[in-house]
Amino acid sequence: MSAHTEKRSTKRFTRHAGVEVRGHACSDWCTKGELIDCSEGGVGFFLPEPMKRVGVILLRVCQKSPHDTSHWPQEAGQFNMITAKVCWCLEGCSAEGTRGFRVGVQRMLPFY
Repeated sequence: MSAHTEKRSTKRFTRHAGVEVRGHACSDWCTKGELIDCSEGGVGFFLPEPMKRVGVILLRVCQKSPHDTSHWPQEAGQFNMITAKVCWCLEGCSAEGTRGFRVGVQRMLPFY
């Protein structure tokens, strides 16, 4: 069994937007990245630097990509800013081929 099966209770939606991340105890937005996908339970994004697993962060959407004129479906759990727990961080490449880290976070209440 080499295939990886994800256990999700909610549908994932692919959305592209700029994001800013800051640690729970930090006062400045310290890292900029790219949103990859989101669901009611979690968010996936790409960053140039790694994040510690189980860290609590604040994630803010800065801008949608210029070619994405649609509104996010309600099922995607729309948000401008969320508190989240870092579940995993894997080294890899973005869609454009840039080296960095793909991060998966679990959404925590409240959603803004």
